[in-house]
Amino acid sequence: MLTVSLTATAAAYFLLFTSSSLTTALPAAVAIGMFGSMSEVIPQTTMQRVIPNAALGRVSAVFLTGEAAATLAGAVVGPFLAQAAHFPGVATAASLVTLSAAALTFLIVPRMPAIIPVSPAAIEMRQ
Repeated sequence: MLTVSLTATAAAYFLLFTSSSLTTALPAAVAIGMFGSMSEVIPQTTMQRVIPNAALGRVSAVFLTGEAAATLAGAVVGPFLAQAAHFPGVATAASLVTLSAAALTFLIVPRMPAIIPVSPAAIEMRQ
């Protein structure tokens, strides 16, 4: 699902950056918001399900700090790149980077089964 949401975000970026009318730009912006949010929520949800409670806070802190640093770096560096490399080039690069992230996700992230088995010890703890 993460690969699909990243791919859709990349396609919507490209559509938004190359659109010449509001008719194509508005649906692209909506798709970026929808699929971009999914791309942020899916890893967080997966981490909460997979990582033990004892380590979840520390791992989440590192993960969210990385997200914040990447957002800050993009906000600082983005305008300089857009001015230096001309906007269409930077827009295409943003789409390609997002598409590359989707490809890496497909190759690296292990598939989760539809039904996650529960160990007998976990069942006993809940009772």
